[in-house]
Amino acid sequence: MNFIKNLLKTIAAGVVAVGILSVIFSFYYLQPAHIDNTEGNTDYVWVPSARWFKMTEGISWGRFDAKGYNNPEVVENPDIIVLGSSHTEATNVVQGKDFSSLLRDKLEGQYSVYNMGISGHNFLKVCHYLEQNLKKFDTPPKAVIIETSALTFSYEDVVTLLEGRTEKSPSYNTGLIAMSQKSPFFALMYNQVQGGLVDLLMPDKEKLMGIFAAEPVTPPLSYFHAATPVKLKPAMRKLLEVYQPLFDNLSALQQQYGTQIIIMLHPTGNLHADNSPVFIREDINIFFYNLCVEKGICFVDMTDTFRKNYETEHKLPHGFVTGKAGHGHLNSYGHAVIADALYDTIVKLSGEGRI
Repeated sequence: MNFIKNLLKTIAAGVVAVGILSVIFSFYYLQPAHIDNTEGNTDYVWVPSARWFKMTEGISWGRFDAKGYNNPEVVENPDIIVLGSSHTEATNVVQGKDFSSLLRDKLEGQYSVYNMGISGHNFLKVCHYLEQNLKKFDTPPKAVIIETSALTFSYEDVVTLLEGRTEKSPSYNTGLIAMSQKSPFFALMYNQVQGGLVDLLMPDKEKLMGIFAAEPVTPPLSYFHAATPVKLKPAMRKLLEVYQPLFDNLSALQQQYGTQIIIMLHPTGNLHADNSPVFIREDINIFFYNLCVEKGICFVDMTDTFRKNYETEHKLPHGFVTGKAGHGHLNSYGHAVIADALYDTIVKLSGEGRI
């Protein structure tokens, strides 16, 4: 009998503790779980109209729109849609300070902008869903901006995309995980585990040593200036075999829907271990740029802009005071710089009659 009483007391104490911690953590991390996207144009979306408040990386707050994207409200038939990863989703900055919102403000009603960025959706994932996003509106958008922080993917990953075998990431919006995330305490715990705690405790040796691979996909790096053309290594020639049909597909969608594709690259990890600045323009950027020019796709490379701005303003586009400088998601400054570059690009393309 005493054992049962003690057990019940322990359970009751645990419930009270979780309740108290949940109240405390609601001022530190309050964000709903992803839910399946029934419209089929992304793996998942956020709970419609749900609010978030985060201090895990930066200090931010806002509210998702009725479709589950980071916008003040839904735009039914936008002129410009923005697709990308958690950098585009931008729940690490106050709503309205992301580059999609800033671009919308700078355009002053000339074009409407709708942010459809979702965490975990890298360049290949966006390409997988691109046609679904272009045809989901009554009128196809005049332009689509695709954000990416990397250009290099494995040959196998690109082949998987071209063959239509890209796997859908689970949303975990049902079962025990979904129930647990209704508590800010368990939601934060899940976020920490999902965000790399398991990798920290049980590191993958291949991931740690991958940078030292004998046959890297990209050619040698060039610092602080554009790389000169180099003779393609076997790995790059192999990658070219699948990048060509990938860009053929992008070009075909661009022509079919009359939508100008704009790919925006923002290199991440802007500080070395010794805190010296590094803004790398890889040789693959030139390779990527040439493919874009060939297919009429606009390529906005933020590398030089970030470098020049650091030289004059000594500000980094990624990272927050709550974390490691120069690493992590885009901060408010990075979003503002990107919005300026995209605005100039939109104006230029508009003047050329491409939008």
